[in-house]
Amino acid sequence: MEGTSGLAKRVPRVRQGGDTGQYKKKVIERNCLVKIIDRLEDDRSMAPHVWNALDLNLITNVTDDEVANHQAAFFPEKVKSVKSLPDPWIASWLVAITNGRITSTMCDKLHGADTSALVSLLCVACMLCPTLTLPKEMRNKLFCSRVLIKRYAAVGNRLQNFEKCINEAGVINWVLACAFDFTWSGNSGDSRLASIRYKYGIPAQPAVVIPAHYNISSTAYTLVEPWLDWMGMFSDGAASSLKLCDFFNKKDSKGPWRFPYDKACKFLQEDITAVKAALVEEAAAASAGVQVAVELTTAAEGATNKRKATLQKAREALAKEQESNRGLKLRRTESLE
Repeated sequence: MEGTSGLAKRVPRVRQGGDTGQYKKKVIERNCLVKIIDRLEDDRSMAPHVWNALDLNLITNVTDDEVANHQAAFFPEKVKSVKSLPDPWIASWLVAITNGRITSTMCDKLHGADTSALVSLLCVACMLCPTLTLPKEMRNKLFCSRVLIKRYAAVGNRLQNFEKCINEAGVINWVLACAFDFTWSGNSGDSRLASIRYKYGIPAQPAVVIPAHYNISSTAYTLVEPWLDWMGMFSDGAASSLKLCDFFNKKDSKGPWRFPYDKACKFLQEDITAVKAALVEEAAAASAGVQVAVELTTAAEGATNKRKATLQKAREALAKEQESNRGLKLRRTESLE
């Protein structure tokens, strides 16, 4: 990777050659050095803190296993947008979020039928544009998953019963799967779109009647990009394209305009803030739990030690009494003699 600051750009590149493992390790070290320099150039007030940590040896050398664990916890550098998320990771997330209703086998079939299907499914689940640049916090796999889970709940748990929209070959029936229900009028061979209803209105919204002059026929028009509320449209493949959301009031916060495209990721930033706060609370709770466990263990050890001391005193008293009884018995025997 290349740095953005003048100093970072001067960091020498790693020459390839020799042991592959050592080469990869040096590349990682160089990339980290570039990131540190860029970060400190952006905020030089952090420099004294970094130096103090190094000077006091608060940062120890990490092992190769720790480097590998760090790499496993983060997406590769090339993952910068929704569409660049690894398909295996997306598949695992989809299986988990649907409690196994969408299976790993289904995901394999989806990918086999259409290599972009898993990304499209993730976009449906969270109302994300495929080209959306991911905030830097979401390069951490666990953090990314937690943010997407919050987003999934916010947009209406859209993958419930989604498996019914996937056929045996792994092809998605987008007419059934998209956020709109369609009513057609006329004969089955060439019917006309009569109304559209938005599935995820809160509360449920009535269907919007399509004016007759649009004349959207089932044979002339095709549903295009139906996985996003604001992108889905009927197109005749030529000049005429009709966005589905345009049939709804743009000022209505209950319809498909509830989740507009947000290039600045403001909606995700809110989820990121919430996830950070939740992680802090979880860490605090875990720390408190450890402290309570330590205190309970200490108290238990204290009680055990106290019981041991009491038992030892009882044993000593019993031994003393037995010794006394033996002495008394001896004296009685001597007096009888």
